[in-house]
Amino acid sequence: MADQKLLLVLRQGPKVWNRYREENPDAGDLDLSLADLAGLDLRGANLRSVNLSGANLTGTRLDGAELTDCRLTRVQAQEASFDHATLIRARMAGARLPQASFVEANLSGADLSRANLTESRLRRANFVGATLPRVNASRASMDGAKLSDTDLTCAVLSGANLEGAHLTGAKLAGARLSMANLRGADLARAEAPDAHLWKAVLYEANLTGAIFTGADLAEADLSYAQMLHAGFDGARLEKSRMIRADLSNATLKGACLRDADLSKTILSRANLTEAELIRTKLGGAKLEGCQLSRALVVDCDLEQADLTDCRFDDVVLSGFHGEGIRASNLSLTPADEAGLLVDDLEMVQLMEALFMKSRWRDLFAARSLRLVLVLGSFAGWRRDHLDRLREVLRLRGYVPVVIDLENRVGRKLREGIGNLAHLARFMIADLAGSREFVGHIRTFGLAIRTLPLQSIVPEGEDFIEIPGVPAQEPYRYKDTEHLIETFDECVLHPIEEKLEAVS
Repeated sequence: MADQKLLLVLRQGPKVWNRYREENPDAGDLDLSLADLAGLDLRGANLRSVNLSGANLTGTRLDGAELTDCRLTRVQAQEASFDHATLIRARMAGARLPQASFVEANLSGADLSRANLTESRLRRANFVGATLPRVNASRASMDGAKLSDTDLTCAVLSGANLEGAHLTGAKLAGARLSMANLRGADLARAEAPDAHLWKAVLYEANLTGAIFTGADLAEADLSYAQMLHAGFDGARLEKSRMIRADLSNATLKGACLRDADLSKTILSRANLTEAELIRTKLGGAKLEGCQLSRALVVDCDLEQADLTDCRFDDVVLSGFHGEGIRASNLSLTPADEAGLLVDDLEMVQLMEALFMKSRWRDLFAARSLRLVLVLGSFAGWRRDHLDRLREVLRLRGYVPVVIDLENRVGRKLREGIGNLAHLARFMIADLAGSREFVGHIRTFGLAIRTLPLQSIVPEGEDFIEIPGVPAQEPYRYKDTEHLIETFDECVLHPIEEKLEAVS
């Protein structure tokens, strides 16, 4: 209960009160709990360490007041003004502060657990290190507020204006930010699993390293946002806008991107394993090195998209459209297995169909396709060599499919090699470094033994026979340039002559 003598001094105004505090520095516990201070002008008052628990501060003017370590639990302070006030470490749990004003106030380290700040004005306020779990700040004006490392677990911020706010490292698990304005806000390393951001505006926001696992971002605007290394596993992003956003190295495993707009978005090395991309706009998007394993990619706009080095094992790919799609080194096997590489999306569809159902091969006459298997070990430093080899085959009207034996042969390739061998016209085996990988071929050697084969090997290397395949003299090349220059005469023409002889 409030000390009536203290209350009488305070009612005389901040000058009298401050003089009293100066003259009585050892006054002890200053108890003004449950006091009725509604409508008073206490601007600049020194209320440091005062107990104001349960007090009525409705409409009270406390601009510039000193409230460090003050107890304000369960106060009634609707429409009160705390502009430029200092509330460091203030205890404000359960405070009712709707429509209150804290413009540029310092609330660092304050406890506002379960406080009601609906429609309050908190522009450029400092909440660094504050705790605000379950705070209700819906429709509050918090533009430019400093909320770095702030605990906002399960906070209600629906419709709040957080434009340009600093939320680096903030804890936003389960927070409700539907229709909130976070334009240009800094959420780097923020933790927001299961947060609700339906129709939130995150235009040009910084979400680098932020975690949004299981969050609801449906219809949110993330255009031009920086989301490098961000985590959106299992997030709902349907109908969201991420135009020209940067999602490099982001994880979106199992995320729903149905009807989302990712036009010209950077998704380099992003993980979209098991993601749902239905009618997703990816025109002009950069997806180099992107993982799309087991993803659902249906009716997507891929015009001018770059899919170089993407992983498509067990993907469901259907109805994509768009001109100018760049697609090369598309891998159809898991990362830790021997690689099966193709160079266009139509081949991805065909290969996946062949792996799933062997009977599909019977729909094609034997060797009616101009498909060529290219077998070898093509580590990163040999990728240019492989690219040159594939390019010369494409220029001759063939469709190269690469079996990269840098890793072990996995189940998918082991079971599907028979279908590939049935459809291919011939195989080129580059046996450079074969002593390291030729044993991997034992698992499917019999499947390719009837396929016309041309072996090639660098000069100076020993010729290692392919298990299960009749030995033949290989063509020896000096280097990549020499191989390309002599390819028609020494590799392609001899094997085409063999094909004509048996046809």
